[in-house]
Amino acid sequence: MLPVNPVVGGEAVGPLVHLRDGRPVVDSVAIARAFGRSHKHVLRTLDSLIEDLTITEPNFGLSEYRDASGKACRLIELDEHGALVALPFVGGRRSRLGQKQLVAEFFAMRETLRAMARDAQKHAAPAPTLKSPAGDLALAESIGRLLNVSPSGRVALLRRVAERHGLDESLLPTYVVDAPSDALPGSSEATAPISTLLRDAGVALSAARFNRLLEFAGLLEKRNRRTTQKHFASGEKSFWMVTPAGLRYGKNLTDSRSPRETQPHWYVGRFAELRTHLRPIFRRMQAEDAL
Repeated sequence: MLPVNPVVGGEAVGPLVHLRDGRPVVDSVAIARAFGRSHKHVLRTLDSLIEDLTITEPNFGLSEYRDASGKACRLIELDEHGALVALPFVGGRRSRLGQKQLVAEFFAMRETLRAMARDAQKHAAPAPTLKSPAGDLALAESIGRLLNVSPSGRVALLRRVAERHGLDESLLPTYVVDAPSDALPGSSEATAPISTLLRDAGVALSAARFNRLLEFAGLLEKRNRRTTQKHFASGEKSFWMVTPAGLRYGKNLTDSRSPRETQPHWYVGRFAELRTHLRPIFRRMQAEDAL
């Protein structure tokens, strides 16, 4: 429905048609004036067309205007579609002239808006494309944010963009701190894949089952991306991503050959703490036969 406004009008662009929030509309007062009918009669006709669904939202809107005494009076606004449907039912001693004028104004307004849009597009600054440095930088930033990529992984993405476009890499840091989300500033910790940590700790659990445990705990989640590799029949490839809650124990790495997916690594110094955190969850999953 067109927005309700306490007064008649909007931005006047002609005797009958005006803009309401950028949309050409005509109100029942203007129709009554142009067609030589009383406003009460025009309202009764429009109410009937709305009631039997001949005119439906969003092609009409309810509003009001102030008469000469300042009293608030009801009116109905119609967009171009609603007006063209209603015109044959309004009648009046000047109905032919009114219809001709109203149709002409709507058509003229349509052309004016199109010309304004073309002019705005002509003078608008070109948007960055994915083939431009700005587009690739925006894409790298989005990947880093959406996939919770570690600081070193984000630098690797930026380095890939620089190489692709021949940009100066000297502005990129040569050393980046990757640390747990609650670590002190400036600290950094070694990481390893979960399979390595399980093997070194002598944990008799496969990496696949441990990942399901991490997923159940909300520390890891599975994402999908489109792929053209033929051995993925569905056209999608799954990968694991450390969640924001899991960043206390691990981080997401990216491979420059496949920047759209992440490779979880886990902090070596936090692995014992992680296992302690997961122990009650592991028992519950065993009880529910969910592991």
